[in-house]
Amino acid sequence: MSTLHDFLTHPIETLERALHIRKEIAALEKALQEVMSPEPMSKAEIRAIAGPKRRGKRTMSPEARAKIANAQRLRWAKSKGLESATLAGSVESTPVPKTKKKGGMSAAGRARIAAAQKARWAKVKMATK
Repeated sequence: MSTLHDFLTHPIETLERALHIRKEIAALEKALQEVMSPEPMSKAEIRAIAGPKRRGKRTMSPEARAKIANAQRLRWAKSKGLESATLAGSVESTPVPKTKKKGGMSAAGRARIAAAQKARWAKVKMATK
């Protein structure tokens, strides 16, 4: 525990700084008590913190709806292999030549698999007899 002698041996600047820090701590403790007080906030205080509440249904302008619809038509036309879609909504019916389908199985490969499966089933049927 500090004594009066220890207190007086410090320079004045140090004591002033310590006093300033003590005042800041007291102010912060007071602010903390206000924030953590058991009293509930009023509705006005809650509204001030939360901001304005949105009321009613949100609407979209006709231009924005048309823009979104046209973008979807273009995606649809692209997935269907058509050249383009117009802003009015009609899709040109000129199909784009499709490229050869990737992957898949040749007819010869499918026949080999079918023959092997038939042989396996024949073996199972022979085992049950």
